[in-house]
Amino acid sequence: MALPGIAMALPGIAMALPGIAMALPGIAMALPGIAMALPAE
Repeated sequence: MALPGIAMALPGIAMALPGIAMALPGIAMALPGIAMALPAE
């Protein structure tokens, strides 16, 4: 019964992938800042 839902979700997942790929560099750049902020607390 779940297969139709999965099939409908696939286009959304495919559209989301470019956004995720574009977000990764930003996340990678943010990690050092987060790591430096943690000991300061």
